[in-house]
Amino acid sequence: MELFDLPLEQAVLGACIVNNTLIDRAASVINPDSFYDPFHQRIFAQMEKMHGAGDQITAVTLSAAMKDDPGTVELGPGYFSDLGLSAPALPNIISLSRAIKEFATKRSVLVVAENISAQITDHSAKEAIETAERALYALAEKSHYGSRMLSFGDAITKAMKQAEDAQNNGGKIIGVPTGFKEIDQMLGGLQKSDLIIIAGRPGMGKTALATNMAFYAATTNRPGLFFSLEMSAEQLTARILSEQSGIESWRIRNGQMRPPEWDDYVLTGQKFREVPLHIDDT
Repeated sequence: MELFDLPLEQAVLGACIVNNTLIDRAASVINPDSFYDPFHQRIFAQMEKMHGAGDQITAVTLSAAMKDDPGTVELGPGYFSDLGLSAPALPNIISLSRAIKEFATKRSVLVVAENISAQITDHSAKEAIETAERALYALAEKSHYGSRMLSFGDAITKAMKQAEDAQNNGGKIIGVPTGFKEIDQMLGGLQKSDLIIIAGRPGMGKTALATNMAFYAATTNRPGLFFSLEMSAEQLTARILSEQSGIESWRIRNGQMRPPEWDDYVLTGQKFREVPLHIDDT
């Protein structure tokens, strides 16, 4: 399987030559390194440079600017005219650029895998896993290059779509419910991309509030991941089961549950066993 598409790269470059306004939209998704062909990498970099300087980009101006480039010397200045002819009639530059980015990301993953494979014999399994995690995390961060750059017009379209969805939902919560009615009314539920900070003095119930939110969301089939730096997964789970069963937590900790309470505790655990909530206490 080939992890590149040269006609696709030519289509993007050609579209940018024909319509210079597409360069910014393409650059919001890809950068020069996203291209497989080194000559195409240099062409796109030159386009960005000229566009940033306010210069008009045509086959003629590109050919003049890159006349000494090895690619121009090998293929001839007519290659830039051919690129213009390869441009789609109605290019969806974002979709085309995302396809190029997808190929570039796959090539990067392959390089990471090859590097890990080459190092595996000289390192412990733990070191190999840590190396792989660092490499893949760096790749994941890099793969987000420019993916959230939107024109104001596109942002308005998305904002209008969100408002339309809320309007069509009949006043119901459109985000992830927290289980706390007043909070859900204020926030509309937990929304994508929101950063919500729960602050308070020690012992005020921050962990209990966050745990209850995560648990309630999970009971509505919204998977959750809870990171705990203080309490263990067992302690957090015992707290949840205590609240759901109505049994005082001190009775659970000290083994002083009465027979009916023990039955309720077991039944509560069985009821919520498949809830999609995960706890990381490492």
